[in-house]
Amino acid sequence: MTRLILVRAEGSSTIWLSNGLQRRRVADDEVRLLQRLFTTTEVVTVTDLRVLGVPIPEPLRLARTVDDPTIWLGDGILRRVVDLLELSEVQRWLARSQNDTTVRTFADIRVLGAAFPPDEDVPEPEPPAGTCVSPWFTTAERNGGIAFGDYYIHNNIWNPEAPANQSLHVCSPASWFVRSGPYSGTAVKTFPNVHRDMPDAFGAGVPWSDYSTVSARFASSVDAEHQTGGIWNVAFDIWLNGVGWGGGSTEVMIWTENRGQRPAGERLSADVAIGGTIWQQWHLREGDANVVTFVALTPVKAGTVDIKALVDFGIQRGLIPQGPTVHQLGYGIEICDTAGTVLRYDVTDFELTMTKA
Repeated sequence: MTRLILVRAEGSSTIWLSNGLQRRRVADDEVRLLQRLFTTTEVVTVTDLRVLGVPIPEPLRLARTVDDPTIWLGDGILRRVVDLLELSEVQRWLARSQNDTTVRTFADIRVLGAAFPPDEDVPEPEPPAGTCVSPWFTTAERNGGIAFGDYYIHNNIWNPEAPANQSLHVCSPASWFVRSGPYSGTAVKTFPNVHRDMPDAFGAGVPWSDYSTVSARFASSVDAEHQTGGIWNVAFDIWLNGVGWGGGSTEVMIWTENRGQRPAGERLSADVAIGGTIWQQWHLREGDANVVTFVALTPVKAGTVDIKALVDFGIQRGLIPQGPTVHQLGYGIEICDTAGTVLRYDVTDFELTMTKA
């Protein structure tokens, strides 16, 4: 055998090796070894990883059993364990093809490989909150992250001028942390976060008016030994009319805690009381970019925030265009400066509630 074909999914850098019966991820050092062993080594980009190995018929199903974190893939013929890196790839493909990305919970994993009987489906255990003690996923990649049900937990070292001095450690969407730094200066370097992408998040989005309730339960903490140093804020980040700076989008930030950071734009004259908290109002309109920031006058380390009420207030005030669409909702920590050391930032609770009108 002198020719080997390696495959990756469109929009992903993960390399896969197939032997005609199964597929597996190939580490960078193994890729280099294979390239030395084979006369021709070709990396082919495909839109559907199911072309690897035996063709897999619909439907693809992701499942696990109660009290067991192992993820299984069922394809109507067979079932097999899916590692976390492959899980992320599979969920991305399912999302692109408008299929269900949910990891469903069953009493008996043998339902995979056959039809899913409705009476076998059992409620999924509540993702554990609290301090993350035994992470099951860790990454130090700038754009690394992992999908977990409806959420994506993201390392997000988005500033290209910032070194990759951060690692993400995940127990659940409600329990994760980063070790970040050293960083210095007032510019934001990273925004590690947990977020939910709405349907067609990078397209049309969903009308904000479709929801009567949008709220979130949250809690966070910062390395107790260094809470008096550094520049950072804990914030919700809501993208309306698109995702990303400019292009007519509006970014709404809700800062529940702030250490030495100044929001974008100018502070408006009047503070506002919403949901039992007094909020400063800040606004920046720069070209086709629009940023609205609500900053808690007194730090709120844990609680529930009424996102719907704050966004609706911004619409009423004319800070946000009428009739917006919602594309992404997240919660995390904007990190600028870590006081010359490595700080640990924890999210210890998070749950997003969205009720259709």
